[in-house]
Amino acid sequence: MIDEYSDTTPTVRAFVFIDPAQKLQALIHSPLHIGRSVEEFLRVQRALIDTYQTSSTAPAN
Repeated sequence: MIDEYSDTTPTVRAFVFIDPAQKLQALIHSPLHIGRSVEEFLRVQRALIDTYQTSSTAPAN
């Protein structure tokens, strides 16, 4: 992806979470100079799956 607010065209890492109804549920952008956490992406995925299936909320951590 390209950062539309940048003066140059560096790439941006993006994770997109789409539910079974094809609706965007989460979008996480990470510029090249910021590290990424696989554990955080998996936490978001687990929370989205759990809350989609049970219609509940997911607490932090």
